[in-house]
Amino acid sequence: MGVNMRRILFAVIGCFTVFCAHAAQIVNVDYVHKLIAQEWDISVPIKTDNIMAAANMKYLLTAVDVANEILNGEKTTDYGNGEFATLHAADTIATNQAVETLVKKEQKHEFTLTTIPNTNSFDFRIAAAGEFVVDWGDGTVENITKLYDNDSYYSHEYATAGEYTIGLSGQATAYNILCDDFASIRFQSGSEIASIDGSLGAIFGTLTDGSRSQPCFRYTFGNAYNIKTIPANLFAGISGAPASDMFDGTFSGCSGLTSIPSDLFTGISGAPASGMFSGTFYGCSGLTSIPENLFGNISGTAQGRMFYRTFYNCISLTGPSARINGQYLYEIWPDATSGQVGDMYYNATGLDDYRCIPTVWGGGGEDCSATPAEFTLTTTPDTTSFSFKISAAGEFVVDWGDGTVETITKPDTTDTTYTHNYATADEYTIGIGGQATAYNTVTSTAAISFYVNSSQTKIASIDGSLGAIFGTLADGTQPRFYQTFYYATNMTGSIPSDLFAGISGAPTTNMFNSTFYGCSGLTSIPEKLFGDISGTAQDGMFYGTFFKCTSLTGPSARINGQYLYEIWPDASFSNGAGSYVIGPYYQCTGLSDYNQIPNNWKVYVDNTGDF
Repeated sequence: MGVNMRRILFAVIGCFTVFCAHAAQIVNVDYVHKLIAQEWDISVPIKTDNIMAAANMKYLLTAVDVANEILNGEKTTDYGNGEFATLHAADTIATNQAVETLVKKEQKHEFTLTTIPNTNSFDFRIAAAGEFVVDWGDGTVENITKLYDNDSYYSHEYATAGEYTIGLSGQATAYNILCDDFASIRFQSGSEIASIDGSLGAIFGTLTDGSRSQPCFRYTFGNAYNIKTIPANLFAGISGAPASDMFDGTFSGCSGLTSIPSDLFTGISGAPASGMFSGTFYGCSGLTSIPENLFGNISGTAQGRMFYRTFYNCISLTGPSARINGQYLYEIWPDATSGQVGDMYYNATGLDDYRCIPTVWGGGGEDCSATPAEFTLTTTPDTTSFSFKISAAGEFVVDWGDGTVETITKPDTTDTTYTHNYATADEYTIGIGGQATAYNTVTSTAAISFYVNSSQTKIASIDGSLGAIFGTLADGTQPRFYQTFYYATNMTGSIPSDLFAGISGAPTTNMFNSTFYGCSGLTSIPEKLFGDISGTAQDGMFYGTFFKCTSLTGPSARINGQYLYEIWPDASFSNGAGSYVIGPYYQCTGLSDYNQIPNNWKVYVDNTGDF
């Protein structure tokens, strides 16, 4: 129990001492209930059969508790079970004081803010008509009746410096049409705010009539640099098309913010308005990401200053830039001018797509559509990360499928792994483009392989051409696809017909060694899968290529209509160490020519014998 409440209760029971007994009379139950009804216009149920019986302090304080519960819709006090709930008889003075001071309708604040320590004063402005209540946090409650939407100033001086929780409630009934000059509410003492909670939209919500139906939060929290988080329901109660300058500079200078709730502006939809999100997060240098659909569901013709400097100097941003329903803003409005979106992402160089953001939006201005993906793969729906490795030199581009585009410049052929982590588990389509210029000569390396960090199990399907990226070089140097899709057990469907298009000439050692080893979901092998290779067979070139691809049907691999085992009838399939010999078609019994495939092309032998 707080010190102030204890003092009140001491005052209430003080009249049971000899010092004031002569000034009061003992009250009965009827007196208690009639007084509560008279003072608060509520009826507290009587808990005795004899209303003329004397009321004791426990009865009086329990009646107070019930009165508070009726007034507030929930139990707010428990005086009836406290130390002052004695069996002493209650008198008129004690009863009058208890009903007057202890029965209290609690003010429920829609929005609260907590000040920083050592706050001496606080002020704000309202440019809206309506009835408002301000609890200044030191026991002072101010009722504000605004008949007009003029800009009014409110301030409070505290007796002692400290940390205060200020509550605001009420309902706006009209807004000032000049949002560019007058915000519906603006906290002048932004730097004094430590945290915020609740909903301003519940107080300053969307109206159904008037010259301006939407509130204005222009610079509402300007320079409130101590705020760390934004309540998700801050603008709950606001819906429909945005108004001009509606969120202009709302959090400008809030450098302490680290995140934005994904549904902050979720009620906003319809056509854009001028200045609607101009400078909303200007200078919020601590922000780390922009949630999908942050700006609601707006669409239509671009307007002046609609996204002007929205994330200007938000230097800590990572992940994708702002999107609506999966589409980047600069894709929705590709012809936007600097007067409409100028410098929206200025200095936000950590964004995944920063280099692709047009310069007019404040990005790097690269034409990211200039490097198409030659090869794509779709992941399983539970993918949270994906990796692959390249043992080739060249320039490559990877679209990770979540808006992140990575440019890879490899000056050497070292075996290098590339990994991307996704914000949420999902199905992603990853695209790879570019051109290899040299290959690693180590026979156990691959130009590209997805057999790393278990990523091969996250492949659901593939399409396009790896040969277009990792093709036969002008000097005849060949790539290897050693274990490229090794044990990609979730990969289904037919192998793309042009997967190795661009490959020709003499084969090389281990060229297609274990390429589809264990890919039990593959269903068919296309004609000319292995390009136009010809010449003397090399060690391990088809070692275990389709090992246990048990779902394969149709003909086995052919080049220009001729089966591989007809082109190279005497090929051997040793791993080079002599301990294993694995033919490319082991257990591929569904192939239409399986019975005519020579045994050496479908054998599995280790040092204990033929399996």
